[in-house]
Amino acid sequence: MKFKIGDPVKLKGSSQVMTIQLINKNNNSSYDCVCNWIDKEGKPQQQTYDELSLNPVTPPKGRQFTTVNLT
Repeated sequence: MKFKIGDPVKLKGSSQVMTIQLINKNNNSSYDCVCNWIDKEGKPQQQTYDELSLNPVTPPKGRQFTTVNLT
């Protein structure tokens, strides 16, 4: 497993930072990650992505991310 709950991630090729809320084993010998984020209109969003489509994100030096919990 590449990630843990609470990790900041983004889709490969995207700049939208999301937070992993839940991780489930899928049928392809990898994991599905339920990700949360706030969209441009300020609305909470949630989507499930295969872990292979995600990259870890490290905050800029001197900053930290705030996690989004939609449950």
